[in-house]
Amino acid sequence: MNQIVKKELLLENLAHIPEIFGAQDSNLKQIEKKFSVRITTRENQIKITGGFDSINTVDILLTQLEDLLVSGYKLKNDDIKFATRLLAEDKTVSLKTIFSERITVSPKKGFITPKSSTQREFIQSVKQEDIVLAIGPAGTGKTYFSNDNFRRLF
Repeated sequence: MNQIVKKELLLENLAHIPEIFGAQDSNLKQIEKKFSVRITTRENQIKITGGFDSINTVDILLTQLEDLLVSGYKLKNDDIKFATRLLAEDKTVSLKTIFSERITVSPKKGFITPKSSTQREFIQSVKQEDIVLAIGPAGTGKTYFSNDNFRRLF
């Protein structure tokens, strides 16, 4: 049985609240749905109500998102959804580390970011090792990430 708990969180930087909350609190609604919690806000004060594990994960998520913004990262459309999925799968993941592994594709397309810790490890291996063998299901980014790194080397 998961007991209902309340937790209060204070975001330090008021300027980042619109990016974290989203238009008409759409990002908060998405987080509420994913973690089965209730989030209420008043300026930079956030109250989270729900199960103990869910509340702690949401706390980690919001804190890491604020840290990302403070470090100068600009959130894009699906970044909150992506970050929510990552932390739902693994509470120990560092969003700053994942989002800092951006790869420049082209001036028009901008950047790509690894979508999982496994993709991040793959990118690091390609950068550090002379030969990397990758196996896995189609559509997981093996060719895309390796070709991009190959082009940058030559």
